[in-house]
Amino acid sequence: MESDSEGEKEIAERDFDKVRKDLSTQGFREGAEKGHEAAFQSGFDSGYAQGFQTAFTLGKFNGIIETLKVKADSLSLDSLELETCRIADTRHGLCSICSGNSSCSCKTPKDTATLSKNQKEFTDKFVEEQKSKCNPIFEKAGLRSLLED
Repeated sequence: MESDSEGEKEIAERDFDKVRKDLSTQGFREGAEKGHEAAFQSGFDSGYAQGFQTAFTLGKFNGIIETLKVKADSLSLDSLELETCRIADTRHGLCSICSGNSSCSCKTPKDTATLSKNQKEFTDKFVEEQKSKCNPIFEKAGLRSLLED
């Protein structure tokens, strides 16, 4: 009778070890999944905010240029010069990976922190170059302060 009890105890211990191992594995998977979700969301939020800020700045820049083109005669501005300041296509060519290549695939594997940092530096430099290029026009129109952050 005691051997039956020992056998049952051994089976129960094996079953318990299996359940504990399965629960541990399941807990690890759930924790890893939650961690991936949190990291993804954080990266998305950061990229979205950065993209929004860049798009807002470029939109404001182009809006000023378009308004000045309409008012060019009354402000004694050269509309051709204004056209050179306009950012033609804000959806393409501002990718740090592609650097102006219109057929961008953006599949270069890099860690996201470096990629995000490089993209921010790239777009900030582009915006500053555009501002510098067009500042004489904005000063002439009395609108330079609109482009300051």
